[in-house]
Amino acid sequence: MSKKKIMVAMSGGVDSSVAALLLREQGHRVVGVHFRQTNSGKGCCGDPGLSDARRVTQQLGIYFYLLKCLPEFKREVIDYFCRTYLAGETPNPCILCNGRIRFPLLLKLAASLDFDYIATGHYARVGFDSQTNHHFITRSADDHKDQSYFLVGLKERWLDRIIWPLGELSKSEVREIARNAGLEVSEKPDSQDICFVPRKKYAEFLRDARPDCYAPGPIRDRRGRILGTHSGLPFYTVGQRNGLRISSSQPLYVLELEPKSNTIYVGRKEELYRARLTVRECNWIGKPPGSGGFRAGIKVRFRHPEVPGSLRVTSQNRLEVVFDRPQRAIAPGQFAAFYQGDRLLGGGIIDQSFA
Repeated sequence: MSKKKIMVAMSGGVDSSVAALLLREQGHRVVGVHFRQTNSGKGCCGDPGLSDARRVTQQLGIYFYLLKCLPEFKREVIDYFCRTYLAGETPNPCILCNGRIRFPLLLKLAASLDFDYIATGHYARVGFDSQTNHHFITRSADDHKDQSYFLVGLKERWLDRIIWPLGELSKSEVREIARNAGLEVSEKPDSQDICFVPRKKYAEFLRDARPDCYAPGPIRDRRGRILGTHSGLPFYTVGQRNGLRISSSQPLYVLELEPKSNTIYVGRKEELYRARLTVRECNWIGKPPGSGGFRAGIKVRFRHPEVPGSLRVTSQNRLEVVFDRPQRAIAPGQFAAFYQGDRLLGGGIIDQSFA
């Protein structure tokens, strides 16, 4: 690729820092952009991330932009996060942020400043099918670190302007590149937090954002017997065992959250398995599938192994998934991602699951 103007999203972590470093070393004109999404100075996108991103751009000798998107982030991500929990579902705000905030805003800014490409530190790759003239997303070379699942909300029309410099690298190689370049973030640990909920304190965040989330209700078994009382649906998820505070002769797990009656249903481990599910708000990266059925690999959450199954489109943005073998603890609100080989076909929000 000839020398281009490239805008890099920089969180202050080692991945995005090395992405900027590699592009600069290839001779491109690179600038760094840090997203300020909340007024809180905490979390991975708070003050420490801002300071680290600014320091890295100084080390690399590139310009630095601070992009504030507080109203958009609150509307599209934080409000969605709270609303989904109150509806008895388990959200994945990072996927929504990538599809509705981070990538579209970065692309818009790059276009306004006449940049050729944007780049991030994601472990994924962009491919192009010359026969169908479609761009697509594939897994990274490092399968353990692959982040294609988090990119399921991206639009195909964006992909010809996106670069993922780390797609062919492993995490250990990225850290070694950072060490050799003397980047101060070379040993910075990966953040495991949602950026606006530092240290995974979901209960505290929800309490402050939506005081109505503390609505006690019954915990029942499948026969309808009341076994205990929960402290609010947002503090539980399908598959959870700890924190139920009920006595039983055998371990019990959350099977279902029913917001209409504010009820949590619990049962035995074997009752967690589901043979099929429905998906809403599907996004297809490339040519959408037809109305017939097709086979794919399915991931129902980031760390869940890909499993085979059959998919059938039921309407324009909805489909049904039938697993070859039942899967455990399917949580509505999470995203299902669909693959054929290494290629990410698309995905959507899990609506319901069925035994």
